[in-house]
Amino acid sequence: HMAKHIETLDLSFLAETAPVCSLSAVLALRPLSNLRRLAKGLHIPNTSKLRKADLIQAVIEALEIPERLEELLYILEKPSWDFFRTLAAEGPLRFGEQQSTGRCRLLEALGYIQPFLWEEQYIYVLPDEIKALFQSLADDGFPAQKKQADLIHDCATAAVHLYGVIQQDDFFSLLRAQTSLKLLPDEIFQVLFRHIVIQDGYCLWKDYLLDDRFEENNFDDVADLLEQTRSKPRYVPAPKEFLRYADWRYYEPTIYTQNLLRFLMREAEQSASIAADTVSEIVNAAMMNSGVPLMVGILDDYGVDLTDEQFDSLMKLLVDVSSHTRTWANNGHTSAEIASMSRSAAEVHKKKPGRNDPCPCGSGLKYKKCCGR
Repeated sequence: HMAKHIETLDLSFLAETAPVCSLSAVLALRPLSNLRRLAKGLHIPNTSKLRKADLIQAVIEALEIPERLEELLYILEKPSWDFFRTLAAEGPLRFGEQQSTGRCRLLEALGYIQPFLWEEQYIYVLPDEIKALFQSLADDGFPAQKKQADLIHDCATAAVHLYGVIQQDDFFSLLRAQTSLKLLPDEIFQVLFRHIVIQDGYCLWKDYLLDDRFEENNFDDVADLLEQTRSKPRYVPAPKEFLRYADWRYYEPTIYTQNLLRFLMREAEQSASIAADTVSEIVNAAMMNSGVPLMVGILDDYGVDLTDEQFDSLMKLLVDVSSHTRTWANNGHTSAEIASMSRSAAEVHKKKPGRNDPCPCGSGLKYKKCCGR
């Protein structure tokens, strides 16, 4: 819960002085008011009357708790985690401009990482005590544990991105199939809860893992989606393709998305990057079965202005994209795939079985011994 709590506190501090590397020297640079807010963020009790030296010591003791750093490192996204590990191995790190270090900013706010501005360079320091603490975690196998936890989180993100809603037991089976991890549900839930607390895109409700946007209307839309998917098989891509959905911006590129992209660049005179953003938003709307009118609204938001003839061509492109986008309502399949399955099933049903074929009623007898008499 600390990560969420810290977001409400203004703890940022850039030291405009020569870098120092001990935790006590780093914290001594902070004003007393900042240290008091930091102590509050770390849930250190009874610090309101401490003098600065005693307050610094209390903060140091809190920062040197291994489990606290471990929990913060678990929620770091890959770029932030890579930055932290590089800082631990090679730091201090020097840059010509201030770095956007993602969730490492949380570690900066808490004093685990200290940014300096000195001689026109931004210098990032991991204090010596924190380096030693991290080395101890690394010696105990933390990087491998984080790699496993990140894989679980990526699979959860991919599942809700692709399906919207999935039963927890189905997710556990999917996780085993996609990763070969053999974990107990409690071990999986421990990972999921870390990310749910900081609102990382998914949540738990009843016995489902689902996109946290369902919370916005108290999960009222979940029943409708479950009804839509009830009789449809689940699309399960190969592991490499499945994990691409851990990126919320990812969608499966098709000839139809490429056609729309080219149209927007050529006819609507959008730049390549703006056209890519437009297509991404349109596909995201299609994934949630939002309909062509909402897609047209997205184009209006991007200022797309077309002639009647161009608009007719665009509408065909939008219908094609909608029909060939993997949607929540189709359990990850496209509408075109579901239609094809229905046609195939109908053709099989129409074909009269041979006398020695299994009876289609499901009795297990040959057709000639059952319904074919």
